[in-house]
Formats: sequence, structure tokens, C-alpha cells
Amino acid sequence: MTSIINTELKARKQHTCCLCGCPIEKGEQYIRQFQQEDRCTLKMHKDCFGLLSELSDQEDYEEGVSSEDFINRVDDYVNDNHYQEDGWNGSVYERVKMIVKELEEKKMNRSEAKELLPIIQAFAEGRAIELKDSYGKWVESDLLAFDLSPKNYRIKPEPKYRPFKDKEECWQEMLKHKPFGWIEDKEANEYFNVQCIASGDKAIDLYTRLLKRCVFIDGTPFGIKEE
Repeated sequence: MTSIINTELKARKQHTCCLCGCPIEKGEQYIRQFQQEDRCTLKMHKDCFGLLSELSDQEDYEEGVSSEDFINRVDDYVNDNHYQEDGWNGSVYERVKMIVKELEEKKMNRSEAKELLPIIQAFAEGRAIELKDSYGKWVESDLLAFDLSPKNYRIKPEPKYRPFKDKEECWQEMLKHKPFGWIEDKEANEYFNVQCIASGDKAIDLYTRLLKRCVFIDGTPFGIKEE
């Protein structure tokens, strides 16, 4: 296999890119490729060199790619993706730069897709998803196209609950849930009826322990929802 050394340099004079055939202008960064077996040196634009790997396969690395092959692949890409579109009729190098930019944007989109994936999965599982509106507020929505930046979506945060502070607060909350007075111990997998409620430090400690492991029969945590 041919041993190849690629070096990035700044052009001290004008060169010709061996891939696109267009000038490498003085002062422009370029790639100099030295093929040790053939004692051959090639010069190419950085973008052409980068695009070569995007449009090539393993056979190309073994056999090499000619300038004609490279240009044909650039033309094929433009014809397949931008046929008769304005702005894609420039020099080969201009088209190379546009293709490289487009591929980079697609890579960014794939990165964004990775960020969106957990949110889409949660949406598929039936969890609530919120969308940031034009005022910067999070609004729950069931109709989502997921065509915006990932920062505009989030899984709706689970509500936070605190322990009851006294017997009056506990009593008022218990009145909202049926059957009255019944709660479920999730850890013990048991149901029981609250026979007594109280106030004071010991009661607060009890409410704290119950919040961690108990819910009302309707599934609501045994505590006060924080707004």
C-alpha cells in the first residue's frame, strides 16, 4: 500500500489544485500530499481534500481518484441535489465549497437530532412535551413537528411536592382526594387509611417520610404541590 503524507501549508505562490483544476491562490491554506512510493507530490484545496473523503469509498483509497473522477462526482452531487437551481453554476471549486458547507450543515442537523431523540421518545411514550413560544414561555402542546432547534423543546418537568406543614394543610388536601383518607404505600405495596393527623415537629417528620413513599389512591403524591 502506498505510504502517503498529507501536510497543510500556506501557499507562497499560486498553485493548481490537482482535483478541481482551479487555482490555489497565494496566501491560501492548502494540502500537499506526498506519495512516497511514486515520489509524487500533489497539491489540493483544503475543501477539495475534505470533500474527497466524503464522496469516496474504500476502493478509491486503494486505486486513487483522478481529477476527472472528482469533478464528475461534484457534478453528480449537484445534479442529484440541486438540478437547475440558481447559484450552483460556478466554477468547480465554488461548487465544492458550497457542497462542503451543505454537508457540514447536515452534520449539524444530525447532531441536533441526537439532542431531540430523548424528547421524541418521551413524546411517543405519552409524556407531556413543552414548546417555547415567541414570548419565551413554555407551553404544553400535542401537535409537534420537531422542526425547530432542540432548545425550543423540553420534556415537561415533573411537579414538585413538599411535606405538609401542619394538620390543617394535610386535612384540606385530603378533602380533594377520594376515597377520603386512603393512601398507598408504594414501597410496601399496601393501602391504609389515615386515622390521625397532627401538627408539630414530629408530625412534619412523619409527613416527610410519607411523601417519599406514599401517594393518594388517585396517584397524587401525599403532599403539597409547589407552584
